[in-house]
Amino acid sequence: MSKYHFRLEGSGLGETIWRVSGAGDITRLRVRYEATPYQRSISSLSDAEWERDIVGAIDLLVDASGERPVPQDVVDAFNAWRESEYWRHRREIDAQPERYGVVDWDHDALQRPRQVRGAHYLIRKNRPDAGADWWRYGSTGLGWAINT
Repeated sequence: MSKYHFRLEGSGLGETIWRVSGAGDITRLRVRYEATPYQRSISSLSDAEWERDIVGAIDLLVDASGERPVPQDVVDAFNAWRESEYWRHRREIDAQPERYGVVDWDHDALQRPRQVRGAHYLIRKNRPDAGADWWRYGSTGLGWAINT
């Protein structure tokens, strides 16, 4: 049994937020699962920023509250938990054909979850010498650093 516990918090505009307990100061995780033309149409990012920051985040498990790396053991536990939940749901549905019918799993919308990779976002602080007030001077996004 995992020392981490995950709970769905919300989903929308191509990403899902999960609450995690047991991972220290990381309490919320985010996974981007798509980047649609509609999402692009309402974004103010440049094409390069969209590709780097949004498309580049698909299937990444990241700390939803900041730039901290998600430890690999949390990523592994999350992937195992999602896989387990998927199979639990399938067994529950298959056990109730009178309620759900006989499901053709090869053509059903409930797809097996894709494995995610841990990552964090890199920034360059415009004034790192400003200490805790660095944010006042802005920063430049550099992209995603994937766990190795």
